[in-house]
Amino acid sequence: MKNATYGFQHIEHRYSVLFQQEIPTKIDIENRINIHDLLTEKYGGDYANEPYMVNLMDINNGKRRDFLTGKEEVEAFQKKDFFAMHNSTLCKVKFFQYVIKQMLANKLIVTSKLWSIWLDKLFESRCNKLIALISGFLAIFGFSCTIITYLITIT
Repeated sequence: MKNATYGFQHIEHRYSVLFQQEIPTKIDIENRINIHDLLTEKYGGDYANEPYMVNLMDINNGKRRDFLTGKEEVEAFQKKDFFAMHNSTLCKVKFFQYVIKQMLANKLIVTSKLWSIWLDKLFESRCNKLIALISGFLAIFGFSCTIITYLITIT
């Protein structure tokens, strides 16, 4: 969202052109979230092929029905098909919401083959968490028994 072609700057510019005035409320730069940067940080730069959004949609249940590419949006604008443009915008916003939710739940499907992603998914299951909890208790119990046995033998 930091690109002047499709980011916050583009939205601000589009608003000022359409309404012939400055945008009334701007989001401070430090409060803006760049989804691409978050995905790159978590999954690496190869989380999807370029164009990222389209390919991320493809590997996560496919493109949405109302999705329009940039070229298709220009054509819709020229035809004054604002309904299609509106639906495309909503589709993209919903997809970004889906991506963020799936990323936070470690369930987003990506093309990266990082071991850390695989380990996160492995340890997220309830069964594995239960095994880890029981193992921890058994280790503490075993260590305690060893200390008690040692203390008994030296006295």
